[in-house]
Amino acid sequence: MAIRATEQKDGLDSKGGDSSVTSNPVPAFLRLPPQGVPCPLTGLSRAKMSQLVLPNERNGFSPPVRSVKVAPAKGRKGRVRLVNYSSLVSYLNSLEGGAR
Repeated sequence: MAIRATEQKDGLDSKGGDSSVTSNPVPAFLRLPPQGVPCPLTGLSRAKMSQLVLPNERNGFSPPVRSVKVAPAKGRKGRVRLVNYSSLVSYLNSLEGGAR
């Protein structure tokens, strides 16, 4: 789970800013990745992330990872599911002790 690091040269990031002051941003929420493309931060597939955030038989109808469903803007179709990044990382870290 690594967020892409910015290039550094003489204490400056690739945009000329002071890299010693800024750090890699951690998102508050992640959007579910497109079908067939793994999440760039965790490597999880859309199907696996859906299993973790939606109530289903495998998780006893109690999702281990928090998420929110956001209504579309006026005039648009569909909803967006946003996964709480810190909840996802906490869950994944809890798996390090033993396999589930």
